[in-house]
Parts: sequence; C-alpha cells; structure tokens
Amino acid sequence: MHRMDRINRLLRTEIAKIIQEQLTGQVGFVSITDVTTSKDLATSKVYYSEIGDDKQKEKTFRKLKQAAGFIKGELGRVVQFKRVPSLRFIYDPSLERGAHVVNELNKLNQ
Repeated sequence: MHRMDRINRLLRTEIAKIIQEQLTGQVGFVSITDVTTSKDLATSKVYYSEIGDDKQKEKTFRKLKQAAGFIKGELGRVVQFKRVPSLRFIYDPSLERGAHVVNELNKLNQ
C-alpha cells in the first residue's frame, strides 16, 4: 500500500470518529466515504454521505464546514504528522443513490 493511501485511510477513520464522538446531535448521520489528500499534506478533500432531506443535508454541510478547524485540531492530537491538512468537506451522493436503487429493485421484486 502506498503512503498516501495509508494517510487517507487513517484520516478517514479518525475524522469519522471525531464527528461521531464530538459532533453528535449537531450533524445528521454522516458517513465518511473517502478522503483524498494533496501530496504536500496541505489539504484533504473529505467526502461524506448522509441520508435525509435537503434541509438536513444543508444544515450538516454548514456545520461540517464550520467545524473543519475544530476537527483539524482534534486530528492534530491523534495523528503524528508534521502538518495536519486543512479539511474541505464535499457531499458524496453515492450512498443515497445506492439506497434508491435498492428500493427500486425491492419494488420490482414485489
């Protein structure tokens, strides 16, 4: 496994833990689907998914954007990097699309 893959996997795991433990009640049920970090570790794109209505998704996006600095600080406590990357949250609709496809398939089977 390449270095960047290990870094991205570690960041994905730790960001998910921080959101689950520190932001409970402030965001909806969020799943971190992927993280891509620049080679210089300056920035990470954090892809997340959430099932819910558009109003809840917008609220979650605003809260994650607002909490990015806090999450970065918490990451600094648990990862041993020279530089903790800045975080940019990006909504990933793949889980929602998958749930929709499963629902449609279930309807066809009935």
